[in-house]
Amino acid sequence: MDPDQPSFRLIRTNNGGQKLLEGGYVYLMHRRVGEMKHWQCEQRGECKARVHTKGIEIVKRTNEHLHVPDVQATACCEMKASIKRKARDTQDSSHHIIGELDSLKRTIQRQRASVLSAPVQPTALAELVLPAEYQRTAKGEQFLLYDSGEDDAHRFLIFGTQRNLGMLQQSKIWLADGTFKTAPPLFAQVYVVHGLRGGDDPMKTGHLLPSLFVLLPNKTEDTSVGCRSRSAYSVLLPSLNRCSWTLRRARLTALSMCGLTQW
Repeated sequence: MDPDQPSFRLIRTNNGGQKLLEGGYVYLMHRRVGEMKHWQCEQRGECKARVHTKGIEIVKRTNEHLHVPDVQATACCEMKASIKRKARDTQDSSHHIIGELDSLKRTIQRQRASVLSAPVQPTALAELVLPAEYQRTAKGEQFLLYDSGEDDAHRFLIFGTQRNLGMLQQSKIWLADGTFKTAPPLFAQVYVVHGLRGGDDPMKTGHLLPSLFVLLPNKTEDTSVGCRSRSAYSVLLPSLNRCSWTLRRARLTALSMCGLTQW
């Protein structure tokens, strides 16, 4: 990245203010102290994440986001801002402005297709191959943390970051559950592990942070936790401290099979 270019984008709001876009998150200006600008997450009613900027740099971050980033939402904000800017600063017709944006979208799609050519859609889990670029976040962090392997008839994948794992290490309480509606092809459910953080009594004052995302091939008990193999935990969390689990009976059964309920 060019050191003279900011790592974030600023766009103008309808009331003349500014929004900061960074990493799939949107921030609103909270206050300005000298050269320092304080920004708060747009979902400030429930998310306490903050960033402080000075010039073109983010110099401080406080609190974790309580929701996942939404790259499409930030792209939408940028596109709306571009339309408003062109409408305000030029005499171009509406048709011309929209045409330019459509052309830009096609250029982006072509460039993305040439750089990140999507692999062929597999028809079986054993055929699933994730290229290196699909195993990392937009920031280059390793995101695929565990793959039980193509030889596993009940193959499952665990996604997350080292930062997420560090947060789980510090969480005394984990909450986890699965959903079936959003599972991608070849998988039956998405299982999410949250860490409860914050305050002396996190059950009253804490907040949940989604940390691990597990793609599971079925809904049966032996894989419903996503870590039926003890090796998955030993690889990801080798020094796990005591924690409590809030899970359904099927999850407790699977944990017991892995010897994890002793924690």
